[in-house]
Amino acid sequence: MQRFLAQTIMLVRCNMCFRNHINSLAGIAALGVISTVLFGCGSYRGIGVHSTDQNLSEAFLAVALGREGRFADDVLSKWCGPVGVTLPETVPPGRRTRMMEELFLLSRLTTVDFQVDTKPGIEMHYPATSTELDALIVDLPIPSAVARRRVASASCFFVLQTDRETGCLRKADIVLPAALDDSAFDHCVAEEFSQAMGLPNDIDAGEGSIFSRSGRASARTTVDDIFLRTLYDPEIAPGTERPELEELVPTLIGKHR
Repeated sequence: MQRFLAQTIMLVRCNMCFRNHINSLAGIAALGVISTVLFGCGSYRGIGVHSTDQNLSEAFLAVALGREGRFADDVLSKWCGPVGVTLPETVPPGRRTRMMEELFLLSRLTTVDFQVDTKPGIEMHYPATSTELDALIVDLPIPSAVARRRVASASCFFVLQTDRETGCLRKADIVLPAALDDSAFDHCVAEEFSQAMGLPNDIDAGEGSIFSRSGRASARTTVDDIFLRTLYDPEIAPGTERPELEELVPTLIGKHR
């Protein structure tokens, strides 16, 4: 199957200056401007479907933008229109099926039309050896030596490129090494593909979110699904800034519970 549920998303702001998000203890960089992610101290442990709309809204903003004053992000980013996806031929059939299932679930949550085996969009990398991984890290747009060292020690990671004027995502490189065991691979697929939708930051959420850096959930949670539906609600345009989001998000969180 080359296409999933087909609906396009709105667009809004852009120029040819790209912002790169590097997950899994890496950094956030812009070509020519580099800033390292500094984790905020706010805790969202215990967050869940029974949390207040305001609490979930604050957690959503922390995942989408980073906590105010601590991160470089200031506008929301998401995919605009259909998204090409490439999966390497070296990925075993069972693992390819797992990724296809994840794309199908993400399409249902966000209405993004994923077009598999077409020009990315999203490019998944499956390095078979540490040498291949090292070469890939050098080749990816990770301009900070600190960030490169961090991703080298991560079990899996992604790099996002965003057109800052529109807030539209332009490219996502997702790196899932072949050496991952099946459990770790399944977790990385759920986390990295979900965060590459435009929710790039980790928060302190315990088991409440797969985006948590503390006591990570083994799979995407109901809260994460609410966040993804909220992110791709047509009322939120790519490039929307924090003040407007603070007004919109609580209502949309309530809508998508």
